This record gives sequence, structure tokens and C-alpha cells, in this order.
Amino acid sequence: MSGSAADAEEQRTGIEQVDAALGMMDSITQQNAALVEQASAAAQLLDEQSRDLTRQVAVFRVGGVV
Repeated sequence: MSGSAADAEEQRTGIEQVDAALGMMDSITQQNAALVEQASAAAQLLDEQSRDLTRQVAVFRVGGVV
């Protein structure tokens, strides 16, 4: 009997470790998703700002040197 109880305890411990690892992976995945959203928003903002800067700079003309 003690062998079966030890085997069951070992399985329980293993399952708890797997569960903890899955929980940690889920948390990291959620953090990564949030970071991707932030990076996307920052990229969109930079795109808008670069378009605005392009429009503002377009009014200047620089003569060529010959």
C-alpha cells in the first residue's frame, strides 16, 4: 500500500508543478499580448507623427548647389 500512496503523492506533486507552470505561461502570454498592443499603438502614433512632420517639412524648398 505504501508504494501506491507514494506513487499517488508523486503524481499529485507532478500535476501541481505542471499546473503552476501552465499558470505562469498563461500570465506571461497575457503580458506579452499587452506589450504587443502597446507596441502597435506606439507604432501607429509614430506613423501619424511622421506623416505630420512630412507635411510640415514639405513647405520648405532647398535650392540645389551646382
